[in-house]
Amino acid sequence: MRPERVRWLWPGRVAFGKLTVLDGDPGLDKSTITVDLTGRVSTASPMPDGHLPDEPMKVLLLSAEDGAADTIRPRLEVAGARTTAAPSPWRSPRTWTASMSTSMPKRATAWRSSTR
Repeated sequence: MRPERVRWLWPGRVAFGKLTVLDGDPGLDKSTITVDLTGRVSTASPMPDGHLPDEPMKVLLLSAEDGAADTIRPRLEVAGARTTAAPSPWRSPRTWTASMSTSMPKRATAWRSSTR
């Protein structure tokens, strides 16, 4: 196996195309950070340190706790995320959210189909 350079979405913090997990105790604003980054990535807005993503990108947002329609969607709107016209509970080309227990197999198939 040959080593490869890491491509960075947000240099030194979030690698491009890799799984990123925010873990910590309740109340530390993990969801707020996730939604904020989703808004920035889906619209190619600057990161908090000023780094500018190359272009708007799709985001697969998974939550085991928050509801898509009553919690995540309103937060994404406040964060300025792109949330229009694609497969998900509320049709977004750039941002998807899912309940891990009920919809992941169906959404994984849809995601694979939409990225071909």
